[in-house]
Amino acid sequence: MNWEMVKDRVYIYRITHIDNIEGILRYGITRRSSPVHTEYRSIGNTDIIHARDEKIIPVNPSGHIGEYIPFYLGPRSPMLYNIVNGFGVEKIPCRDIVYIVTSLVAIRDNGIPFVFTDGNARACVTSFFATEEWDKLAELDWELLYSQWWRDTDEDPDRKRRKQAECLIKQDLSVDMISCFCVYDEVARDRVVSIVQDFDGPQTSVIIKKSWYYD
Repeated sequence: MNWEMVKDRVYIYRITHIDNIEGILRYGITRRSSPVHTEYRSIGNTDIIHARDEKIIPVNPSGHIGEYIPFYLGPRSPMLYNIVNGFGVEKIPCRDIVYIVTSLVAIRDNGIPFVFTDGNARACVTSFFATEEWDKLAELDWELLYSQWWRDTDEDPDRKRRKQAECLIKQDLSVDMISCFCVYDEVARDRVVSIVQDFDGPQTSVIIKKSWYYD
């Protein structure tokens, strides 16, 4: 995968517990500071989340990471690996984790404010870029972002950080901004499809993407 293959859509990825899908369909993807943010089942390491929250965003629209909705710029994140293996967090089976996929091109074209990074936003060596620096996306390591494997090596000890390049959205996203939900298998698909069909609103498609998970 390279920039030429992704530049016309630039999908971004957020993972969530399947229990959160009903609330997302009703209220959209919300920041924790949002007035419509509801009870949400967290799947991340709370210590890391709180540490990230206070990190200052050094480019416009500025603020702190906690004011943004974080997405990854590729699937199969190290965080997902930790979650499905129970490393430092509650162990959650792949079947209960859903990808929320949206298009960064659509977010840009709708004037929604965001920043993006060339690696894990918490790392001190990571660079941040404003919306108007769109061309900088071409310089990210897209092959690694879509790679199945990302462990650091002696030759390249910075792979894990770069794999976690992020897009941070400083606005709640309505449900019609969601391109699709992606799930682990048929059982998860049937469950999410049932939730979507019960929703009186946009009927978001649900796609099986087992290769985006860790067995």
